[in-house]
Amino acid sequence: MSSFQDEQLDKLIAQNIRQRMDDAGEPRGDLLWTKIQQEVQRKERPPRLDLGRFRFSKWQYVSVGAMVACLALALIVYPGALTEIGKRTFLDTQNVKQSEDSGVGIANRESWKVSVAGKDLAKEESAPSPATRKLPSLGLGGGRPTDEADPDSVQVTMIPDGEQHPSASLEFIQEKGSFTLHRAADITELRQLAPFPVLYPAVVPEGFVPTSLSYLAYDDETGETMITLVKEGSPNHIDLTQRNLVIELPSVQYDDSPETTREIMRIGGNEATLTVTRVEDGKYSNLRWVEDGISYWVSGLISPEEIKRMVESLEP
Repeated sequence: MSSFQDEQLDKLIAQNIRQRMDDAGEPRGDLLWTKIQQEVQRKERPPRLDLGRFRFSKWQYVSVGAMVACLALALIVYPGALTEIGKRTFLDTQNVKQSEDSGVGIANRESWKVSVAGKDLAKEESAPSPATRKLPSLGLGGGRPTDEADPDSVQVTMIPDGEQHPSASLEFIQEKGSFTLHRAADITELRQLAPFPVLYPAVVPEGFVPTSLSYLAYDDETGETMITLVKEGSPNHIDLTQRNLVIELPSVQYDDSPETTREIMRIGGNEATLTVTRVEDGKYSNLRWVEDGISYWVSGLISPEEIKRMVESLEP
């Protein structure tokens, strides 16, 4: 084919294409945009899971059904049980009225049957007397747990260690009465607040000073005092708790741990239990006893010899 014929053929093809473009009119932008969006969505869409590739046996279906049933049962039963435990275990924070911002938190465990020291408990069951009542077990502390010092208590953090605060009171409102927490500036004021003799050690380990003194009044006649002594520049502290209530606790079986030793001794003719636990920083000692209807706990990160000297020097 000659070059002249090739040029004519190219012109005919170009004219044909131009004629078709003229006959087609303007391209529709909306159709082009829709097609572009469909293509983008197709590429971004995650691949579908082909369940046909997986084959489950009859027992697998049964196992899955059992798991679903257990989960549904737990979702139905567990929230109600947890709510009931919470009602029995903790004070409702909405029923707490604070007289000033002292940063106090409080919680109570199961109620124990308690009796007031020196009171006659032989009363008619139909008319409960102030001598026998159901009270939550409460404990006060200066910033560390006191589970060993007071096994039936719950920690109440009143003020940070090492800070002095003016005297104040805090009232805890409950359905069957109220408890008032008083903070004392010194041991003299604390003794004025408590309706029973408050003992204080004449001998304390070197460097320890009182930083927190408080009295929690259960009612007009009963309550507990808490004295916290802190050693300056050290996290060590000593707690002294005194309560004119006798709490009937169930017998406790202690585990024979190599880190903990217990010794039965006598304090003023009364049986006392000295518990010593070896910890990383030394020995944590706890001594508790009951005398004349008043329960005493002395505990801290000190040696057994130091805690014995403190207890022997207690005086009203």
